Amino acid sequence: MAMENQEEDVVTFLDEVNEHVDMPVAIPWRILVVDDDGEVHQATRFALEGLVVLDRPITLIHAYSAAEAESLLRQMPDIAAVLLDVVMESDDSGLCLIDLIRDTLGYHCMRIILRTGQPGSAPESALVSRYDIHDYMLKMDVSRERLVTSLTTAVRTYQQLAKTALMKRQLSHVVSAVSNSLSLREPEAFVRFYMQQLTDIYQLSPIIALWQPLAEDNALPIIMATDHAHQAWQGKTLSEIVDHPLGDYLREVIADQGKHIFSDVIPLETKDWSLFVLINEDDYSRFVLTDSWQIFQSLMAICAKHALH
Repeated sequence: MAMENQEEDVVTFLDEVNEHVDMPVAIPWRILVVDDDGEVHQATRFALEGLVVLDRPITLIHAYSAAEAESLLRQMPDIAAVLLDVVMESDDSGLCLIDLIRDTLGYHCMRIILRTGQPGSAPESALVSRYDIHDYMLKMDVSRERLVTSLTTAVRTYQQLAKTALMKRQLSHVVSAVSNSLSLREPEAFVRFYMQQLTDIYQLSPIIALWQPLAEDNALPIIMATDHAHQAWQGKTLSEIVDHPLGDYLREVIADQGKHIFSDVIPLETKDWSLFVLINEDDYSRFVLTDSWQIFQSLMAICAKHALH
């Protein structure tokens, strides 16, 4: 079974836009329309034109056969919903596609709306009982309002399922990270490990990790780890990085003492030290789920305290 990676789409739910920057273009919801009747595609396009769901537009992807739909589904695991005809190449082409989506590809978040022009070949009660579908409708009875309502609730359900799946995946990785951190005994090793978890779990791109001892008087902040582009800075104190905007920015972070939130700097703090990780992304909150992130940060601080005592 293919890995469930639709949950990656959920990171776009968390965007917050600063009033001083250009508003990013909202990523559309992908909706796959599967039907062997060209007029159905045209009517669907007309009915859903300009539709915005949960502050994001939709984009329709068209397949005119089950075989074409299968190819598209394998390429696009982040499709939110499928408007699916039942009878195409064969009487059960659409039903076979449902089995492909759920059992072969493992797309359990993707919502499926069945549409049929031949109700006798696929009774609603039997289909709802047998298949994981979001809705069932007869083509001749579908109004624009009915279609829009069904698709809106389908996308909303997809969003909720994707968020839950992402949370589960992230928490599973967090538990593994806690276990793997117990053998660390040096600050450098822990910092590198922490930076790797930011990448592996949250797909962030750390640039520089700055270690600030608090238990020692007048201890200088040290650049404990870096990405490849800044390797020459590793092991240096922050005061040694002069005439460079990143050095000036990190000094601003240290001097701020937590009064403001720097959206591209991730803090991890204990009573003995503070760690600040500068990332390449403008705002890390767009890439994390709040609940899993808080658990991750709390557990990493506890692990560091026990590992580096």
